[in-house]
Amino acid sequence: MQNFNSAPGCFTWVRPTGNNGIVNAYNRGEGGFLQGRLIGALGTTQMEITATGDGGFCQGLVQATALMTVSGIGGFAQGRASGLGSNIIASGAGSFAHVQATNANVITASGAGSFAVGDSATGAISASATNATQFGPGANALADSLQVGTAGIRFKGTAGAPAAPQNGDFWVNGAFVYVQTNGAAVQIAGPGPLTN
Repeated sequence: MQNFNSAPGCFTWVRPTGNNGIVNAYNRGEGGFLQGRLIGALGTTQMEITATGDGGFCQGLVQATALMTVSGIGGFAQGRASGLGSNIIASGAGSFAHVQATNANVITASGAGSFAVGDSATGAISASATNATQFGPGANALADSLQVGTAGIRFKGTAGAPAAPQNGDFWVNGAFVYVQTNGAAVQIAGPGPLTN
């Protein structure tokens, strides 16, 4: 077992149970906070909770070879990574990854100010652009937007259409709201030309 706590203001607490492999707990960022409970099982090769970077915060339950990581200024990861290859990762500055990763899936907030949240039992959850939010399984790579699930419902928070609109996108242009449907931009309501 390895356990490091090496920066001003750090708090680290771990509780390894029944492991027969490698348990890694690191807290190396200024003001970092690492808390957790690593639960191993026969055949466990590695479990790891890592908080690296100024203001990093990592909390949760890691089980069987799972990994939970915070890396980046102000990053925050919280939840439960359970099962082989299940990870919760907040790697963007000011990013937040939350809830539980299961079935070897990953919850990743890698964009600056991004937020990835949900239960990954049916698929990975990823927010990879600046200020992107992803609720539930799916991948959101559009800056300043919120996406729900994998069906493609996505709300753009800045004016104008996305560079590559996908069905289910919503955006505002001028006084009008548009939705991309069946490959075309459609104005939702109000008088005026149907333009995007």
